[in-house]
Amino acid sequence: MYVEQLPLHERISALDLPTGSYALAGDAALAAYGLLEAGRIDLIVSPAVFRGLPERGWTALPGTDGNVLTCGDVTARTRLHNLSHLSAIDFISDVDQVAGLPVLKVHWLRQSVAASGSSDAVLWRLGLIDQTLGAAASQPGFARPVAQPTRPRSRTTWAYLRGVLTEPGQTFYADRGVGMWGTAYGLTWVTCFISMLFDLGNGWTNPVQLIFGPPIAAGFILLVRRGITGVARRVCGGDPGISSSTASQAAIVATLTAAPVAAIDLLPVPLVWISVLTLVAAAFALFIGFWLIGLLYSAAFDCSLARGVLGEIAGGVVVTLVFLAIGLGLGGLVA
Repeated sequence: MYVEQLPLHERISALDLPTGSYALAGDAALAAYGLLEAGRIDLIVSPAVFRGLPERGWTALPGTDGNVLTCGDVTARTRLHNLSHLSAIDFISDVDQVAGLPVLKVHWLRQSVAASGSSDAVLWRLGLIDQTLGAAASQPGFARPVAQPTRPRSRTTWAYLRGVLTEPGQTFYADRGVGMWGTAYGLTWVTCFISMLFDLGNGWTNPVQLIFGPPIAAGFILLVRRGITGVARRVCGGDPGISSSTASQAAIVATLTAAPVAAIDLLPVPLVWISVLTLVAAAFALFIGFWLIGLLYSAAFDCSLARGVLGEIAGGVVVTLVFLAIGLGLGGLVA
């Protein structure tokens, strides 16, 4: 039960909330059961406690009209939007004590998760609740999802990279909200270096460019990736607080799929074959890349896989149009 590498009990204790004034919801509730590691803590709090939170430094979550307050990786609210007919008192007065923490009753927890949509992330969580907690799937016409095994949060860079290659869906769920900009920069730098090394061998560049080009190009690519994911987050919805960390993971995924294409340039085969292999590999990498990043957005922003892919496409289109506009503007100034 960890949030940001700290035990859930310690994170809750640090909030110093009155006993009997709150209950864990969402992923935090599932984390209390030991089903997953939460990327954030969602709380239902009493109206009295909620009114006092701004004085303690809590701020309104953007786009919630002040109905949700946030402090770091913690959010607090008095109602669940998908169970709005119930008040905080209804939830808090009858909780399950799980590992010493007050958690929403299982049936409320399941209804709350089920009402969030039909994304892969939602179905996965419902599977965990139904199979592990024994909650009855009694809704008419509901197809009981198959639970997937849980995966602990990656403790090392290699664990994350291995997870992306072997079990991407579970890795993205487990590492939701974890920033990996250092790894993203390193992988992007290596890919740029390989590409420029080929250019050097063909006389298209010089050693000086090989030294200074990769670090500059890597930084620019990550900046573009941050913009693409920012647009995608708006398309997908979800927590804006994890947009940056999700962008770092998207950069890693994009680099992993693009690296083989760059490595083809180093093969000792005729240039015409390199062109053919590059074209085929690029098409395959594009398909896999969109699928993986869509899966990442689905896990990070609680949306469907299709919406995640649409967000990636929209982000790429918007960023491209921005650069075209800038280029045309600069061209007009020069002219």
